[in-house]
Amino acid sequence: MLFDTKSVLLAALALLTAPTVSMAQAAFPFDVTRDSNGTLTRIELPVRNSIMSEDEDVLGELRSSLKDYQSHTASVSALESKMPVPANADDRKTLEQAKAYLKNGFDVNTLADNRLDQQYAKAKSKILTVKLYRLLAAPSKVDAFDREKDITEVLKQVISEAGSVLGVASPAYSVFEFIVDQYVDALEARREFYQNQLLVLLANSNAPFTDNEKSLIRSSIFYSRLDWYNLPARSKAQKAWATYGDTQLSSKLKPCKGFVSSSETSWGSCFKQVGDLVENRMVSKMKLSKAVSLAFDAKNPHRVEEFRVLMMLARLGVKLLPVPSLAKTPVDIWLSSQYVEQRKSEGYLFGYAVLRNQTDFANWVLTNSANPIIRK
Repeated sequence: MLFDTKSVLLAALALLTAPTVSMAQAAFPFDVTRDSNGTLTRIELPVRNSIMSEDEDVLGELRSSLKDYQSHTASVSALESKMPVPANADDRKTLEQAKAYLKNGFDVNTLADNRLDQQYAKAKSKILTVKLYRLLAAPSKVDAFDREKDITEVLKQVISEAGSVLGVASPAYSVFEFIVDQYVDALEARREFYQNQLLVLLANSNAPFTDNEKSLIRSSIFYSRLDWYNLPARSKAQKAWATYGDTQLSSKLKPCKGFVSSSETSWGSCFKQVGDLVENRMVSKMKLSKAVSLAFDAKNPHRVEEFRVLMMLARLGVKLLPVPSLAKTPVDIWLSSQYVEQRKSEGYLFGYAVLRNQTDFANWVLTNSANPIIRK
């Protein structure tokens, strides 16, 4: 059990169980493809039977979240009061201006523009022509993820088209740019999340691969995380393909050394329970911080999700704020640093929860990712 020493807390969790997806594990939870010679070619995330309505996506979530934010409810105010602030005075001022504009100056009806829905639907369709976001690994094709550079051209096309329809000076166009950026980020976050689950399975289960194949899978996973324009790093990875992934995984887990003691409840070496909290040592709390990040709060199961939604809304406010980009960029980076990498890393936590049949907890990890397409 997740909190085996706290029966009352477990009862409360049972009542608050997140919307579930099946955790039933077949021989292996991902689609595996081999060629006629038996060579492992692809491991992909299967299309899931979504329990969510069709409109629950980045735009749908944004509409709902912004409506709640502008309502000035006590819960929103309480959450906002606990929101961290940047150390730099100018950045603090920009953030406060962004929040005020989003709450009082932005017309929420902008999100009801049918043209926004139409352009966003077209954008998603074109983005998904770059068929890499369900690909978790391509062990025998070292350059499989090099096509990711294509997304740059696709984004230029969809943004240009939307500009001609919405008008580049309109708030709807700025919102469109934001939601497209968030959609691509959500696709990448989903892929890395489940890649991390795959890494857990490779290390802890009878995955249907040889030891050599496992090493090549790891190489493909970590290669996919290199920026497409970082050609020297990609070339170096290709030359060391047989061991590249093993080396990168060891480096990734290194900060977690000594984080978990033998007496503590843990999920791998980077996630552990401290009282009611599950802490993450793999990714810090925020930029320039050495503090651990929070992955789950048993007393307030939606806490992590709500915080991340607030960070995303703040980023929208910064995006819409009519001030020079030079003033906005540092704040956007600071806000992103508090959830983007954290939610990707939690695929490790999810992987261990699934292995241990902690179904309720695994669903909370999905919910708290604040990624509206994580279950799709």
